[in-house]
Amino acid sequence: MTTSLAELWLPIIISSVVVFVLFMAFWTVAPHHKPEFRSLGKDNEDKLIDLVKSAGVKPGVYMYPHCGADKQYARSEEFRKKWEGGCMGILTLFPGAPNMARNMGLSMVVYLLVSVFVAYLSGLALAPGAEGMQVMQVAGTAAVGFYAFGSLNGGIWFGAPTRTFITNGFDAVVCGLVTGLIFMLLWPSAEVAANGAIPTP
Repeated sequence: MTTSLAELWLPIIISSVVVFVLFMAFWTVAPHHKPEFRSLGKDNEDKLIDLVKSAGVKPGVYMYPHCGADKQYARSEEFRKKWEGGCMGILTLFPGAPNMARNMGLSMVVYLLVSVFVAYLSGLALAPGAEGMQVMQVAGTAAVGFYAFGSLNGGIWFGAPTRTFITNGFDAVVCGLVTGLIFMLLWPSAEVAANGAIPTP
């Protein structure tokens, strides 16, 4: 017997809200992410801002050096020297100040979707009335996996420092285990499922 998503609506909602609060705390209150973004120093920052503005660079994500689709330039000595010159990176330009309300709303949608997937996988594996630690094991493992591995590939290919992998991994484990705990505490009993009742807090 499986457990339906309808029976798991409460842990889905509560876990996504709690994870939202946790991630906000990790990035605004906790100290472990603060060293990940380094300052260029005021003078260098001013020079870079002036350069970007004067060059008319539009908002977007840029990689340098970059040859685009120009295969001839990619094979040229000029590009090879740039590529081997030790100065390469990725520049992200926003269209303006971040829209905090929009970003927070989209983040909430992401956490909600993760909780839905956790509920779906847990529901396939476990019946109503499943033993608490089994729920914790299945739901917690699924949630840690979703939160931990989602950004790994991007970080590998786009130069994230080792510290970022560690701090993101810490966040993922905490949020995954909390998600598993919430599912364990709110997992429907066999009696509730048999009666067709919707669990309430």
